[in-house]
Amino acid sequence: MAGGLGERQGSANRRYYKAKGEAIYSDFITYAGSKKLAYCTAKEYYPHLEREGQGTVFEFGIGNGIFARKFLMQLREMCKASRKEGLFLKVRYVLHDVSPKMIEAAKGNLKEFGGIVEFRKFDAIEDDIEGNADYIRINELLSDLPAEVFVQNENGGAQKVKYGAGGTEIGREKAIGEEERVAKAVLSHFPAGYFVPINFCAGEFLLKASGALKIGGYIDIFDYGFANANDLLPLDMWNPSIVRGYGGQITVDLNFPYLSAMAKLGGFGASVELQREYVERVLGQNVHSIEKREGLEYYTGEEMKGSKDKRLESYGEDDAFYHLRVIK
Repeated sequence: MAGGLGERQGSANRRYYKAKGEAIYSDFITYAGSKKLAYCTAKEYYPHLEREGQGTVFEFGIGNGIFARKFLMQLREMCKASRKEGLFLKVRYVLHDVSPKMIEAAKGNLKEFGGIVEFRKFDAIEDDIEGNADYIRINELLSDLPAEVFVQNENGGAQKVKYGAGGTEIGREKAIGEEERVAKAVLSHFPAGYFVPINFCAGEFLLKASGALKIGGYIDIFDYGFANANDLLPLDMWNPSIVRGYGGQITVDLNFPYLSAMAKLGGFGASVELQREYVERVLGQNVHSIEKREGLEYYTGEEMKGSKDKRLESYGEDDAFYHLRVIK
């Protein structure tokens, strides 16, 4: 990845998150604060916690701590409803982030969980993971890790797309070596001419995180990307949107088929579904993806009818957020 998009992306995103901290939320909005997503992840984790009598949860790319806060609030309520308040105190929740500003913001938002949470400065590109976890949660981190974009030419060859500082295409070059081998395998599932990202660093990190799981543990990854060629938009819409910049940050769509294949090659179970479908499966009812001033959320049909919030806007049924479950 030397000198390519991946190197630029890694450097830019380190600077961005270290400098801005929680001010990033003025550049984009996420599902990090979704009460529905928190409820679903807590509901699935609670039986594991109850069975084991204790639990260790790792989170990577923590934002301002709201993703952890909403999850812990839901988990605490489930323990209370089962009259097992003491069980909640047996949870150890470790938050990892590269940005000291993010860590400080998260500490402020998680004060009430001081006896449960721990914080570690952590660079997902370079650092090794210390310890083991029953459950690992990753929300919109992997699309920020260094990736490269490839395109198949009419002759079936693989070319690497070169990008300028503004995230616009400035040329192409022949893929070589291991990159060429991987790119040809991935591109064979897509039409010629389409830009296809390969999230190399995300794949490496996923294997590292999977290796940190205890037997029977699992990972939930929530991020923006695509699951197969059926997700393709018209070429003139797809190619310019694969690499995007927000206030100095560079994000690249997450190639979920590639990550799933990497997990399986590592000997782990892996499955992909729309994030909305995950929420519907756990809740047992249909939901709509909506936008609120404070972030993205899921509402049931009844909640949509009863809402007085004039800022709600439907994203439609398929909003390109996906869920990847990896099991050890």
